[in-house]
Amino acid sequence: MLSNAEMQYRVKNNVPADENCYTKIEWSRTYRECAKEFYDTVIPWLQNYANGDPSGIRLVFWFDS
Repeated sequence: MLSNAEMQYRVKNNVPADENCYTKIEWSRTYRECAKEFYDTVIPWLQNYANGDPSGIRLVFWFDS
């Protein structure tokens, strides 16, 4: 595990990643604060679309590196 300072250096200087290229971060913002538009727009739309039965709704997120 790298320190935050070492990770910032590697990112800033485009140092290639290896198996030890991770660091721990923490923050105190809520999910709603971080994804305000999603919570304020998509969640209400999904709740309306589900007609009171959220078990029929599935969200799929795809991250491709």
